[in-house]
Amino acid sequence: MISIYTIVILSIILIIVTIILLLFRNNQLIIKLENNIKKVSNILTFSSVLLSIIAILITGIITIATEKKAKVDIDFYTDHGCLYREESNEKELYLLKGENNTVEEPITIPCEWRIRLTNSGNIATNNMMVKIQFEGIYFVKELIDSPYKVCNHIYGQGGYEAIEYKYEENIYPNDYIQLPNIPFEDMLLEEDNTDNKVTMKITIYDENANSKTNKYKILLKEKEI
Repeated sequence: MISIYTIVILSIILIIVTIILLLFRNNQLIIKLENNIKKVSNILTFSSVLLSIIAILITGIITIATEKKAKVDIDFYTDHGCLYREESNEKELYLLKGENNTVEEPITIPCEWRIRLTNSGNIATNNMMVKIQFEGIYFVKELIDSPYKVCNHIYGQGGYEAIEYKYEENIYPNDYIQLPNIPFEDMLLEEDNTDNKVTMKITIYDENANSKTNKYKILLKEKEI
């Protein structure tokens, strides 16, 4: 009962106040009061809009952060399982130039390097394809008994400038794989590559044909005899 009486009393007071405001609305004090009420109302309206925008932004950020996808990172490791750049203290990758424009991979630590793919996403990969394309060196023929397949035929010169590797198993979040050794023994330096410049471009395709490409510079060193 007390609550009902309270509501009735407050209603009567609000009615009286409203009547007074209507009767004396030309009074400067009432006009000033109305203006202040309008200002407060405008501020509250603007604040509501701003809070709605912030809420939408936060929702978008949370959605992006929790999106389910695989994210494959490319890095280079030595046979010790250490990061190449940390163990070798080198920023560039190296290959050896042999006789008759042949190319060899370094076999001594810390100059040897292996390609590692790490899944830093939140779901496993599926049917991942890796393409490794070179500029400055090329594969002279088809590869036999190799996990890689040659592609990008070089018309006029012969040979191939790229290889592909299909990984059908899953790479789970926070897990990694090491790609098979690249068969550099089946490659030659391009005859017009007098500057001995080599570039390696690694492209990763997922099951939805989305791709990620990283490009790396490789320095050629003369093989010591």
